[in-house]
Amino acid sequence: MTLLSVRAMTAGYGPVDVLRDVSLEVERGGVVAVLGSNGAGKTTLLRALSGLLPDCRGEITFDGTSLRGMRAERIARLGLVHVPEGRGTFPDLTVEENLAVGAYLNGDRSAARRETGRVYELFPVLKERRRQPAGLLSGGEQQMLALGRALAGGPRMLLLDEPSMGLAPLVVRQIFDALRAVVTEEGLTCLLVEQNASMALSMAGYAYILTVGAVTAQGPAADLADDETVRRAYLAL
Repeated sequence: MTLLSVRAMTAGYGPVDVLRDVSLEVERGGVVAVLGSNGAGKTTLLRALSGLLPDCRGEITFDGTSLRGMRAERIARLGLVHVPEGRGTFPDLTVEENLAVGAYLNGDRSAARRETGRVYELFPVLKERRRQPAGLLSGGEQQMLALGRALAGGPRMLLLDEPSMGLAPLVVRQIFDALRAVVTEEGLTCLLVEQNASMALSMAGYAYILTVGAVTAQGPAADLADDETVRRAYLAL
């Protein structure tokens, strides 16, 4: 069953259209990857979906509700939560306080405590550092915190923008292992933008390729991983 549907969406900044006539679907409980080179429009896509670019054309529907013109805060309260590129944690707040900000979206206090406990299970280092300011964490720990803050709110779907960017391979594996756990065990739906194409395709069931703001290829992730053109362009093979 489709959870997120995008039809003929055009979006950009001021008079400049970055995305043109983009359509895609994400099934409930599935992981969909979006691949593309720098400047292809991947980050713009997630910003449009989360309401940060309200002046876009086309139709975005989340679980049957049109998101067109909806404010970002309301979209987040529907359960569509954006984890932006660059982490976006609050550096002067502690780890615990950052997670509390995320849990604010969850109106059920007991559920919020349960979700926060789940974050500490996924990322034990955050529990160890829960009283430290986020600005003192390593880059990998800050990425864990950004993901954990989103999960603390009990989202129905995550929009993930480059979660592996700038991180050591060991930390990348930890983050993707945590993502796989919540997808497999809790049925969380994800739209994943990721430069690490091999990692993204290994996790996703379906994938789209953006080229200069337009969808130029799509299909089951395993098929795209075996496609010679995709392998040469995105997998360095």
